[in-house]
Amino acid sequence: MAPGRVALLLLGAASLVAGVCGGLARLGIPVSFPAAAANHGALMTGGLVSILLGFTWGGTDYAWLSWQEVLLFAAGVALLAALVVVERRVGDPLLAPSFFRNRVFALSVVISFLITIAMFGGLTFVPLFVQGVVGKTAQNSGIVLTPMMLSFMVGSGVGGQIVSRTGRYRLQAVLGMACAVAGMVLFSRLHASSQPGEVVRDMIVLGIGIGVTMPIFSMTVFSSFPHEQLGTVNAARQLFSNLGGAIAVPLMTAIVVNTFSHDLRDYRLGSSLSPQSLLTPEAQASIRHQFGAGLHGRHLYLQFVGAVRHGLSHGITDVFTIGIGFAAAALLLTLVFPHIELTTWEGDK
Repeated sequence: MAPGRVALLLLGAASLVAGVCGGLARLGIPVSFPAAAANHGALMTGGLVSILLGFTWGGTDYAWLSWQEVLLFAAGVALLAALVVVERRVGDPLLAPSFFRNRVFALSVVISFLITIAMFGGLTFVPLFVQGVVGKTAQNSGIVLTPMMLSFMVGSGVGGQIVSRTGRYRLQAVLGMACAVAGMVLFSRLHASSQPGEVVRDMIVLGIGIGVTMPIFSMTVFSSFPHEQLGTVNAARQLFSNLGGAIAVPLMTAIVVNTFSHDLRDYRLGSSLSPQSLLTPEAQASIRHQFGAGLHGRHLYLQFVGAVRHGLSHGITDVFTIGIGFAAAALLLTLVFPHIELTTWEGDK
């Protein structure tokens, strides 16, 4: 095992010990451990670190059902369960369980978590698709994110203004989430012969959908709690949104790598190649040289390139297909999202 991984495992073990001792101390059970570890934040840290490591290593470094993965997820679930017990019994909880009894907050947290997973699929793998499948340069593959960012900002600004002026948001949230689902569906239909214009179109649709909906969940959460709790509830909502992104990237990367390797085995090319095999001109030239000169070598090289691009395209579109499920779940929850009276500055005065 690599030294860095050993260090991370030791860090995870330390977080586990600190979390358990901290939880026991908060419950009034004496433990022999530094007072700093008695903070119940150690339980949250230990639990989240264990789960994030599990998603990071799962499917690539370790099999999902390996003892390392089972241990990490079991430790994470146990620590977070202990956190819930502790938070319900202390007077100054880090993340008050009462927040989740508020339907607006609970649904906002779950919807933000789900849609962030779908969004990170686009942000992370669209440049890889443009460079590795379409064949554009690294610069152009990065620029292709611009339409999504611009449409996100436009949708967010226009959507926020409409909600703040009218006080109505349910229809806008549903339409925006439906637009995000449509964007993921369009992404899932990309293939090895897709053109850059198709990718740009899909990114605009996804960016508008997410941009229109995201301000709604911030404003409704702000309107559901008193001013003295706004910082806490917003930080809690943002925490779960960030967790969606942190979980999405390693999980979807594992899907791309495994699908890519499986397709290469189908083409009898082995499974040791990386999805980044053809991303740089230097890598392409090196591989081209291995096939030798002449028409036969060129023919074999083109077959190899087609197989690699097909495998990479298949893996990335699988990610987008899974993203449809997350976006659709967010849409279903948006349909039952409650309507409340939004707080305004004029009303506060």
